[in-house]
Amino acid sequence: AANALGRSYVSQNRYEDAFALFERSLDEARARGDRFEEVRFALLLANAYVDHGDFGRAQATLGQVLELARQTADPMFRASLYWSQSRVHLSQGEPDRAAEYAQLAVATLKASEQTLATAGALLLLAYIENDRGNPETALELVEEGEPIVVAAGETTSAAMFTVERARALSALGEGDQAVELLLGI
Repeated sequence: AANALGRSYVSQNRYEDAFALFERSLDEARARGDRFEEVRFALLLANAYVDHGDFGRAQATLGQVLELARQTADPMFRASLYWSQSRVHLSQGEPDRAAEYAQLAVATLKASEQTLATAGALLLLAYIENDRGNPETALELVEEGEPIVVAAGETTSAAMFTVERARALSALGEGDQAVELLLGI
């Protein structure tokens, strides 16, 4: 319930409410010694900080649970941690560090066979590679991730892959093809 309510607060730009809820849930998990919930609420809190633009607090929150998350046997936690770290670095204008963490998320998810989550990480990495001026790499990532979301019927994610494909094609001088793809969305 705290997860859903906190995310709802963030979607409504009620960040202080989200921070308070996630912090209280995080403190309660620590008090119980519940490592699973501690990592989960730290990730939710850190992502709320990123959405709010408070990258320092996001980094500090992630730093508190980094080792704990690495020790966990749950690959989704590790991937979520890497994903959050990637978002923090991307938001701070550090695309190289963001790409490193996004690649760790992809590798972790691939090893765990979490295919839709893997596709999401591939989309993030394609976005980063386009921003870094590596359209060929971005296209390779789109080629890998897009079929996963299409097969799952994830139309919004498929559209986002099309946007990244169009960005890469445009950077490669294929502007007409990029426009055609975007108009098709």
